[in-house]
Amino acid sequence: MRTAAIIVSVLVFVTLCQGKGDWEFCSSNSECANHCCSSQYSGDGRTKCTPGGSQCNGGGGGGGSKKGDWEFCSSNSDCSNGCCSSQYSGDGKTKCTPGGSQCSGGGGGGGGGGGGGQSGQITYYVCNNGNQGACGGYIGNNDYVTAVGWSMYSNGGACGKKVRLTGPRGTITVTVRDACESCAYGHFDLCQGIFGQIGDPNQGVVPITWAWA
Repeated sequence: MRTAAIIVSVLVFVTLCQGKGDWEFCSSNSECANHCCSSQYSGDGRTKCTPGGSQCNGGGGGGGSKKGDWEFCSSNSDCSNGCCSSQYSGDGKTKCTPGGSQCSGGGGGGGGGGGGGQSGQITYYVCNNGNQGACGGYIGNNDYVTAVGWSMYSNGGACGKKVRLTGPRGTITVTVRDACESCAYGHFDLCQGIFGQIGDPNQGVVPITWAWA
Protein backbone atom coordinates (compact mmCIF):
# COMPACT_ATOMS: atom_id res chain seq x y z
CA MET A 1 0.00 0.00 0.00
CA ARG A 2 2.83 2.35 0.84
CA THR A 3 4.47 1.70 -2.53
CA ALA A 4 1.19 2.41 -4.33
CA ALA A 5 0.79 5.69 -2.43
CA ILE A 6 4.30 6.76 -3.42
CA ILE A 7 3.61 5.97 -7.08
CA VAL A 8 0.38 8.00 -7.02
CA SER A 9 2.18 10.93 -5.39
CA VAL A 10 4.90 10.84 -8.05
CA LEU A 11 2.33 10.77 -10.85
CA VAL A 12 0.48 13.74 -9.37
CA PHE A 13 3.75 15.64 -8.98
CA VAL A 14 4.75 14.94 -12.61
CA THR A 15 1.33 16.04 -13.86
CA LEU A 16 1.54 19.30 -11.93
CA CYS A 17 5.04 19.97 -13.26
CA GLN A 18 3.94 19.41 -16.83
CA GLY A 19 1.14 21.94 -16.52
CA LYS A 20 -2.34 21.92 -17.97
CA GLY A 21 -2.93 20.86 -21.55
CA ASP A 22 -4.26 22.85 -24.50
CA TRP A 23 -7.72 24.42 -23.98
CA GLU A 24 -7.92 23.55 -20.27
CA PHE A 25 -9.23 26.36 -18.05
CA CYS A 26 -6.55 28.46 -16.35
CA SER A 27 -5.91 31.68 -14.45
CA SER A 28 -2.24 32.34 -15.25
CA ASN A 29 0.38 31.41 -17.85
CA SER A 30 2.38 29.42 -15.30
CA GLU A 31 -0.43 26.84 -15.06
CA CYS A 32 -0.15 25.91 -18.74
CA ALA A 33 2.27 23.56 -20.45
CA ASN A 34 2.19 25.93 -23.46
CA HIS A 35 2.77 28.97 -21.15
CA CYS A 36 -0.18 30.94 -22.50
CA CYS A 37 -3.38 31.43 -20.49
CA SER A 38 -5.69 33.52 -22.65
CA SER A 39 -9.27 34.05 -23.81
CA GLN A 40 -8.00 34.98 -27.29
CA TYR A 41 -9.41 31.97 -29.16
CA SER A 42 -11.54 30.38 -26.44
CA GLY A 43 -14.86 31.09 -28.12
CA ASP A 44 -16.67 31.61 -24.81
CA GLY A 45 -14.60 34.44 -23.32
CA ARG A 46 -13.08 32.23 -20.60
CA THR A 47 -9.33 31.93 -20.13
CA LYS A 48 -7.81 28.66 -21.32
CA CYS A 49 -4.35 27.27 -22.06
CA THR A 50 -4.13 28.59 -25.60
CA PRO A 51 -1.75 27.06 -28.20
CA GLY A 52 -0.23 29.78 -30.37
CA GLY A 53 -1.80 32.52 -28.26
CA SER A 54 -0.36 36.04 -28.49
CA GLN A 55 -2.51 37.77 -25.85
CA CYS A 56 -1.39 35.81 -22.80
CA ASN A 57 -2.03 36.76 -19.18
CA GLY A 58 0.76 37.82 -16.87
CA GLY A 59 2.44 35.37 -14.53
CA GLY A 60 5.22 33.67 -16.41
CA GLY A 61 4.12 33.46 -20.04
CA GLY A 62 5.79 35.15 -22.94
CA GLY A 63 4.29 37.88 -25.06
CA GLY A 64 1.62 39.02 -22.61
CA SER A 65 2.44 42.69 -23.15
CA LYS A 66 2.41 42.44 -26.93
CA LYS A 67 -0.58 42.92 -29.17
CA GLY A 68 -2.03 40.02 -31.12
CA ASP A 69 -2.69 39.54 -34.84
CA TRP A 70 -4.82 42.28 -36.46
CA GLU A 71 -4.85 44.54 -33.38
CA PHE A 72 -4.17 48.23 -34.01
CA CYS A 73 -0.54 49.28 -33.52
CA SER A 74 1.89 52.14 -34.05
CA SER A 75 5.20 50.28 -34.39
CA ASN A 76 6.56 46.77 -34.91
CA SER A 77 7.60 46.61 -31.26
CA ASP A 78 3.92 46.75 -30.28
CA CYS A 79 3.23 43.40 -31.95
CA SER A 80 3.95 39.85 -30.88
CA ASN A 81 4.42 38.94 -34.56
CA GLY A 82 6.89 41.82 -35.04
CA CYS A 83 5.07 43.49 -37.92
CA CYS A 84 2.92 46.63 -37.66
CA SER A 85 1.56 47.34 -41.14
CA SER A 86 -1.44 48.45 -43.17
CA GLN A 87 -0.50 45.97 -45.92
CA TYR A 88 -3.47 43.61 -45.49
CA SER A 89 -5.61 45.60 -43.05
CA GLY A 90 -8.38 46.35 -45.54
CA ASP A 91 -9.13 49.76 -44.00
CA GLY A 92 -5.73 51.45 -44.38
CA LYS A 93 -5.05 51.41 -40.64
CA THR A 94 -1.89 49.89 -39.19
CA LYS A 95 -2.40 46.56 -37.46
CA CYS A 96 -0.23 43.71 -36.19
CA THR A 97 0.06 41.83 -39.46
CA PRO A 98 0.99 38.12 -39.59
CA GLY A 99 3.31 37.42 -42.52
CA GLY A 100 3.53 41.10 -43.44
CA SER A 101 6.40 42.27 -45.65
CA GLN A 102 5.78 46.04 -45.49
CA CYS A 103 6.30 46.57 -41.77
CA SER A 104 6.79 49.85 -39.95
CA GLY A 105 10.04 50.82 -38.29
CA GLY A 106 10.64 50.20 -34.62
CA GLY A 107 12.30 46.85 -34.15
CA GLY A 108 10.05 44.39 -35.96
CA GLY A 109 11.31 41.57 -38.09
CA GLY A 110 10.33 40.92 -41.67
CA GLY A 111 10.16 44.52 -42.82
CA GLY A 112 12.86 44.24 -45.42
CA GLY A 113 10.77 43.34 -48.42
CA GLY A 114 8.94 40.31 -49.75
CA GLY A 115 11.84 37.88 -49.45
CA GLY A 116 11.46 34.18 -50.12
CA GLY A 117 8.64 33.59 -47.68
CA GLN A 118 8.37 31.84 -44.35
CA SER A 119 8.82 28.17 -43.60
CA GLY A 120 5.72 26.09 -42.99
CA GLN A 121 4.02 22.84 -43.86
CA ILE A 122 0.97 21.53 -45.68
CA THR A 123 -1.45 18.69 -45.07
CA TYR A 124 -4.77 17.91 -46.74
CA TYR A 125 -8.34 17.00 -45.88
CA VAL A 126 -11.55 16.16 -47.73
CA CYS A 127 -13.16 19.55 -48.28
CA ASN A 128 -16.49 18.45 -49.78
CA ASN A 129 -17.63 16.73 -46.58
CA GLY A 130 -21.03 18.43 -46.46
CA ASN A 131 -19.98 21.01 -43.89
CA GLN A 132 -19.45 24.71 -44.49
CA GLY A 133 -16.01 26.21 -43.97
CA ALA A 134 -15.41 28.34 -40.89
CA CYS A 135 -15.49 31.45 -43.09
CA GLY A 136 -18.90 30.46 -44.47
CA GLY A 137 -19.93 28.74 -47.69
CA TYR A 138 -19.37 25.23 -48.99
CA ILE A 139 -15.99 24.16 -50.38
CA GLY A 140 -15.27 21.76 -53.23
CA ASN A 141 -12.51 19.19 -52.96
CA ASN A 142 -10.63 20.72 -55.91
CA ASP A 143 -11.00 24.34 -54.79
CA TYR A 144 -7.87 26.42 -54.24
CA VAL A 145 -8.69 26.85 -50.58
CA THR A 146 -6.86 26.36 -47.29
CA ALA A 147 -7.74 25.98 -43.65
CA VAL A 148 -5.41 27.65 -41.13
CA GLY A 149 -4.87 27.37 -37.38
CA TRP A 150 -6.54 29.67 -34.87
CA SER A 151 -3.41 31.82 -34.52
CA MET A 152 -3.63 32.69 -38.23
CA TYR A 153 -7.43 32.59 -38.50
CA SER A 154 -7.66 35.55 -36.09
CA ASN A 155 -11.36 35.16 -35.33
CA GLY A 156 -12.17 35.34 -39.04
CA GLY A 157 -9.80 38.21 -39.83
CA ALA A 158 -7.87 36.02 -42.27
CA CYS A 159 -10.95 34.89 -44.22
CA GLY A 160 -10.60 35.70 -47.91
CA LYS A 161 -6.88 36.41 -47.72
CA LYS A 162 -4.69 34.75 -50.33
CA VAL A 163 -1.53 32.80 -49.57
CA ARG A 164 1.21 31.77 -51.99
CA LEU A 165 2.57 28.30 -51.20
CA THR A 166 5.72 26.83 -52.71
CA GLY A 167 6.45 23.13 -52.32
CA PRO A 168 8.62 20.46 -53.95
CA ARG A 169 6.32 20.23 -56.99
CA GLY A 170 5.54 23.88 -57.62
CA THR A 171 3.71 26.99 -56.43
CA ILE A 172 -0.01 27.68 -56.01
CA THR A 173 -2.07 30.50 -54.53
CA VAL A 174 -4.94 29.59 -52.23
CA THR A 175 -7.60 31.48 -50.29
CA VAL A 176 -8.24 31.13 -46.55
CA ARG A 177 -11.77 29.72 -46.20
CA ASP A 178 -11.63 27.41 -43.20
CA ALA A 179 -10.06 26.90 -39.76
CA CYS A 180 -7.99 23.97 -38.52
CA GLU A 181 -8.01 23.36 -34.75
CA SER A 182 -4.78 21.34 -34.70
CA CYS A 183 -2.76 23.54 -37.08
CA ALA A 184 0.03 25.77 -35.77
CA TYR A 185 1.07 29.08 -37.32
CA GLY A 186 2.37 28.42 -40.85
CA HIS A 187 0.51 25.10 -41.20
CA PHE A 188 -1.92 25.03 -44.15
CA ASP A 189 -4.53 22.29 -44.52
CA LEU A 190 -5.37 22.10 -48.23
CA CYS A 191 -8.20 20.50 -50.12
CA GLN A 192 -7.25 16.96 -51.08
CA GLY A 193 -7.69 17.56 -54.81
CA ILE A 194 -5.02 20.27 -55.09
CA PHE A 195 -2.42 18.97 -52.65
CA GLY A 196 -0.60 16.96 -55.33
CA GLN A 197 0.24 20.12 -57.28
CA ILE A 198 2.88 21.14 -54.74
CA GLY A 199 3.53 18.03 -52.64
CA ASP A 200 3.41 14.24 -52.62
CA PRO A 201 0.08 13.09 -51.08
CA ASN A 202 1.79 9.89 -49.92
CA GLN A 203 3.93 11.93 -47.54
CA GLY A 204 0.92 13.44 -45.80
CA VAL A 205 2.93 16.32 -44.31
CA VAL A 206 5.14 18.32 -46.69
CA PRO A 207 7.44 21.27 -45.82
CA ILE A 208 6.82 24.43 -47.85
CA THR A 209 7.54 28.14 -47.91
CA TRP A 210 4.69 30.62 -47.87
CA ALA A 211 3.85 34.31 -48.11
CA TRP A 212 0.67 36.36 -48.15
CA ALA A 213 -0.19 37.04 -51.79
